[in-house]
Amino acid sequence: MSPRIVDLSSSSKLPEGHALSMVQAVHGANPFRLMALPGELLLHVLRFALIPEKRHQEDIKRFIRRGANLKLVCHKFDTAISTILHQHMHAFRLDEGLSAAAFPWHISGKFGRLFAQEIQGYWTSIHGSSWPRLPDLHAASKAVGFTKTPTIRTLSLDLRRQPTSFAHGEVAAPGGPVLGRTITTSILTRLLMAGPNLQELNLRISPDRDTVRIVEHLVCSTPGLRSLHLEVDCSGDAPPGRTVIKLQNMVEEGVTYSSLEHFVLRCPGARVECVNHPSGGPKFLDRLPYLKHFGLCATALDVDAEPLEWLAGILHHTPELRALQFAVDLLTIGSVSSDDECYGLIRLPHLTDLVIEETYADTSFLRSLDAPHLWAVRLRSRVKVETWPICRPNQFPALSMVNIWCPGVSAQRLTALGVPRWRFDYDPNLDGYHNDKHYHQQEFPAVIRPFNRPRPEPWKVSTITATMNERDTRGPAATTVATTQERDTQAPAAKRQRVTR
Repeated sequence: MSPRIVDLSSSSKLPEGHALSMVQAVHGANPFRLMALPGELLLHVLRFALIPEKRHQEDIKRFIRRGANLKLVCHKFDTAISTILHQHMHAFRLDEGLSAAAFPWHISGKFGRLFAQEIQGYWTSIHGSSWPRLPDLHAASKAVGFTKTPTIRTLSLDLRRQPTSFAHGEVAAPGGPVLGRTITTSILTRLLMAGPNLQELNLRISPDRDTVRIVEHLVCSTPGLRSLHLEVDCSGDAPPGRTVIKLQNMVEEGVTYSSLEHFVLRCPGARVECVNHPSGGPKFLDRLPYLKHFGLCATALDVDAEPLEWLAGILHHTPELRALQFAVDLLTIGSVSSDDECYGLIRLPHLTDLVIEETYADTSFLRSLDAPHLWAVRLRSRVKVETWPICRPNQFPALSMVNIWCPGVSAQRLTALGVPRWRFDYDPNLDGYHNDKHYHQQEFPAVIRPFNRPRPEPWKVSTITATMNERDTRGPAATTVATTQERDTQAPAAKRQRVTR
């Protein structure tokens, strides 16, 4: 049977960035010259051809579409592209980043069967109506086989198992909780073989202590990881706060890690612990210098400092941050820190979305931010708004969406943010309920003038499929140098573009 051939003589008419035009640029218009290359070299050439023109808009679907075009060239291309595509396994689609304008409020950690509906509503508002259905762990186990695991580059797996008591509306998965725990452990243990190559990891797990420890070890054993999205379902077994996720276990001494660009940890029914090693060993902060997306939702936070001071310490080392979500259970008891000098000046020139939910949060933390492109803010606190210090006038000039939940009158909340009166004094922002006199403890959403401000394009989660191909063609050593050079050369251009807009 003759191989399928596509005439590339007309490939010059293809749009710039098209996969076939990329192959033509690499080795002329004749595909048979490429077919004569050894298999390893052909894989590198095709990975280069799959690099998208607009990396910030890349997702797994577009990546597969470009690969499908190259599969039509010939049988050898078909085999090579199939090898590349099999390095990506995704059982679900993640939400498009962290949006402060439309995101559910954090739920309290003191829940049980009486609050099952609230838990269900939290996850459904993030992932849609498909969240209640538990996954088929047997199918996941077959997909993550021993032969496929070492080559996996990006992975999304739902490993939630049937809890001892699950919320109303959930569909039980085949097998009981014990069998589900065994299968989950087997899959995660297999994934340890993919450590050197794995660059994107998205997991959904149950609040099981053994499962959490394996995931911590998996992240620690993956030095090239650049995107980590971990969600711990709180619908079933463990009481709130019993499961503990230790961030210090995700680093190991003597290992050089790539910087995480995307880190989201949602565990509303678990505690998060991040303490420094007594011997002065590696810190989890060492994996976050070029972080762009940071999300942390937990029922409690065990750290060496007050929660917001700990967060400020992270932000001082992440100047490229674009979206931040920090939500700790409002019932958590901690020390009050109302002096913005304890946070220092935090420069975040790329930050557009900010979500802060903490018992003692107020504008003291916001006063320390230098974020000229901040577009949306969500703030929840138990501190009365009349005690909040006032931010500098028009401190956030790009601010368009605000939602504040705290005790106090509505208008005073926006005044505390430094928003001029003319930017929010109109209907329906201020009415009979939200005004200068009515004291209440409900949320207050508001839209800030002018209304023609364009919403910043969200940074997509699955950008790793675009950048990993270039790293493969240059090797690990060249990758670190090239990535740094690209960041330095692109920063001035991006800055000029923001100023022009």
